Amino acid sequence: MAFVFSYSFIAVLSMIATVIVTSESCNNKTLSLKELSSRILKSLRRTIATGVYTTIFVIGYVFLVIYLAGPVLSNSSSNPFTVLGYGLLFSMFAYIVYLYMSSVWILGLVVSVLDEESCGLVALGKSSAMIKKYRFNGFFLNIFLNLMTLALFIGLKIVKGHNNWLSDDPSILSGLYLVNCSCLVKIFSFVAYTVLYFECKENPDEEIELGGYGRISTTTPLFSGIP
Repeated sequence: MAFVFSYSFIAVLSMIATVIVTSESCNNKTLSLKELSSRILKSLRRTIATGVYTTIFVIGYVFLVIYLAGPVLSNSSSNPFTVLGYGLLFSMFAYIVYLYMSSVWILGLVVSVLDEESCGLVALGKSSAMIKKYRFNGFFLNIFLNLMTLALFIGLKIVKGHNNWLSDDPSILSGLYLVNCSCLVKIFSFVAYTVLYFECKENPDEEIELGGYGRISTTTPLFSGIP
């Protein structure tokens, strides 16, 4: 548990640092180490709050998929191969929908880092409004990042099959390889989403739909009481 919490905390810090450095590069500015540390600490609470809401949405989506998978698979044929085929198709469809929706959640983390007035649901609301015209850009970006991760995993399998440098302790070395490669993909993904944030920001402010309750400007916090 200590390792998991330590790794998660370091991952959050590296994500914040990546977003801040990328944003300053987009603005042709530089930061000193002291300024970078100060901005990381100021953004930490907002980013954690947004991350909590994002995690809740992800868990909720997983439970929704599991709930919908039951009737779909139970109504299929009793043939196990048919059930497996339906299960694979349903899983692929659910994962594609997840990639489409997660672009809002990832951009919400970037918003919470760069916008001092946004965190939690406010940051997610702003990201949803900002990415409206670029939703497919974020979707295809997620597909590209997942293909990169798949290519790294397949590369590991090929290396293990043709070399014996993993033979001493394959579980540890393979784990280190996958962790380091996944970290590099994560860093690249937040660099790309920070650039996407500035592309979206060039558009005029849009309004967030609230069903039958009217509209709220993206510059107005949805819940002022959220820390």
